[in-house]
Amino acid sequence: FCYIQGSNDKKMKIAMTAPVIMTESTGKSSLCYKNMTMAFFNDPAIGTPPAPTESTLYLRQMNSMTVYVKSFGGWMNESKNRRYANDLAAALDKAGVKFNRGTFFTAGYDPPFKMFNRHNEVWYVGA
Repeated sequence: FCYIQGSNDKKMKIAMTAPVIMTESTGKSSLCYKNMTMAFFNDPAIGTPPAPTESTLYLRQMNSMTVYVKSFGGWMNESKNRRYANDLAAALDKAGVKFNRGTFFTAGYDPPFKMFNRHNEVWYVGA
């Protein structure tokens, strides 16, 4: 979040975009936060994005991909994310769809101050 607030080499504030996505391990442990990555999309209108100034941040371009999605409302949390990811995986298995089981994405579309009618998703990438 600091990156878009100006913690970059141009000290540029960058508008928040949606969705904010997180990559999560599908490991058995409920303490997998160390295996999570948060990502923001940069608006193409800014051109070449400024470089992060924090060593733990990096820029990455995502390639085009096919994702399978399950939407849900309310507030995201690890338990809910895993439950909906498991539901999506079961539905994909039942349909005979091949997908990458090792990692799933969560996508949040709403600002933190929106209290009701929130839109969230879990994604698996097609194999």
